[in-house]
Amino acid sequence: MILANFSPLPGEHPYSWLSRQYCLTGYPSPSSFLQHLGISCTDLMAQAVFEKGIIGVFSDTKVPLLSKEFLWSNTAFPLWLLSEPDLNVCKTVGGLQTSNLDEFQHMNERLILAFSQNWHACSKCIIQDTKKFGIPYWHNKHQLPSVVTCYIHNQILIKPEDNFKNLKSLILPTAIETWVPIIENPDTAILAWSDACIRFFEKLVENKQLAQKLRYKIDQLTNVNSRYRTKKIEWCTKNTQLFEQALGRPLLNHLFNEYSLYSYGRNPQILATVLAPLHESSLVRNPIYWIAIAYWLKDKLPKVRAVFDHDSNCQLSTI
Repeated sequence: MILANFSPLPGEHPYSWLSRQYCLTGYPSPSSFLQHLGISCTDLMAQAVFEKGIIGVFSDTKVPLLSKEFLWSNTAFPLWLLSEPDLNVCKTVGGLQTSNLDEFQHMNERLILAFSQNWHACSKCIIQDTKKFGIPYWHNKHQLPSVVTCYIHNQILIKPEDNFKNLKSLILPTAIETWVPIIENPDTAILAWSDACIRFFEKLVENKQLAQKLRYKIDQLTNVNSRYRTKKIEWCTKNTQLFEQALGRPLLNHLFNEYSLYSYGRNPQILATVLAPLHESSLVRNPIYWIAIAYWLKDKLPKVRAVFDHDSNCQLSTI
């Protein structure tokens, strides 16, 4: 049975909440447990939002215990609003409309993005959580895309030695036998980026309108003012070098396989991929593209620059 007062732990990812519940309910298999909840899915990805698993968890008729505020603070949803700014989620203060999430699907970019998309943990958090709560769990901020450090202990995150991107087995960190760092000897630019992404996420959680405002501002700054794709590609090609110089090769290698696997004669086209897509589609691109573009344009986005430059006085109330 579903535990009536089974509250999430601080910063817990919703799939971790499901996993803890499964461990205590005695169901014969994870699939039977999910089926009982009415969640029909085979993928429980840490960094994904627009998918059947999340929709099932936050459907009022399926798991009424979780508030929609939990979707904001305990998933990467605020970041994904950069990718889909027209999604109407703010009709009421603190409220969300989850019924239309199934209108969208993630674009399959697992081979395009270079950073680890496994489930991540922090070795110190595992010890600390076990002492405080009796069991370790999966923290949402550890799963944020491209983040490599713990938001509490500021140390490199770890991942299971075997690729572990799908939590459909509903296991917790205590069941993982062998861990490895998610990145070896990261450049200082990557560490600074990771720290900034965590702060950026926290600011988006605080201000539910911020992601939409920021995306619209980015659209204004990158507007080619042409309906022809060739003109847009020309603009992207012209500005690619500036984009690359702003981010730097270590960070580009960390974010995109087009740079980490760069070969002679091949010119990565990240800007054109995002700003001049071949077809209009309901498929949603990873928000890392938009955060990278915001970083490139940060001199024209003072509040964004404050986050990346670690200005502790930054409130990000406006863009």
